[in-house]
Amino acid sequence: MSRLARPLWRGLVSPVFVLSAMIAIAAALGLRPAVTALADYYRKEPIDLRRSLKDFDVSALPSFNRIPDVPAVSAPFEAIGTDEYTVLFLQEKGSVDPGRKEALFITYYSDPDDRVPHTPEVCWRQGNTIVKDVSTITLDTPELAPEHPRVPVRLLRMEQPRDHVVLLYVFCANGRFYDNREQVRLAAAWPGPRHVYFSKIEAVAYYPAKADPAPSLARCKKLLREALPVLMQQYYPAKEDLERR
Repeated sequence: MSRLARPLWRGLVSPVFVLSAMIAIAAALGLRPAVTALADYYRKEPIDLRRSLKDFDVSALPSFNRIPDVPAVSAPFEAIGTDEYTVLFLQEKGSVDPGRKEALFITYYSDPDDRVPHTPEVCWRQGNTIVKDVSTITLDTPELAPEHPRVPVRLLRMEQPRDHVVLLYVFCANGRFYDNREQVRLAAAWPGPRHVYFSKIEAVAYYPAKADPAPSLARCKKLLREALPVLMQQYYPAKEDLERR
């Protein structure tokens, strides 16, 4: 054995090298189970509503009645990605205009892998609708104070062959409000509560093409402002249930 080989061999069989090698092997063997266990621990799980949206109580909205002559709207699961939703056609109390109506459209999702594919500015364009303007506004929501005295909402102004449309929508994800789906995706993936959900709430008003859109926008704001506290208090999962492991 050469003089150069002898020191190398001695290094390989030294107690320090053997101990280091054993630690490295043990770490490699234990790393995958540890990572798997960590991923399982932090993986989000679905959670059910406290009450089904199909049973939404319109009487909880102080300023609106359901329009009795408009039939319930049903949609296939594939179209909206959930069977937990409601579509309600409403009219402001005291209204004397039979042609004026508002709609409340609420969907609920609780799949941790859902990528939030549906937003009104995309879906409405697939019909015979022209989206003229998309912006974000702030809605005062004192009924949700102190946690959420104001929430960001997305405003759409659209045109159809017979009517114009104003639409406000907002996402609620695990009790917090967002106006775009990228924020919802981040909130759903962020480590924290064991369970995850998100919901999209839309308030829609139709008005004649030559009419002033301001009253329709005001009614949409009122409808959204009245619906959000009802959803938070009676339908969406409670905060303590989200955090339960």
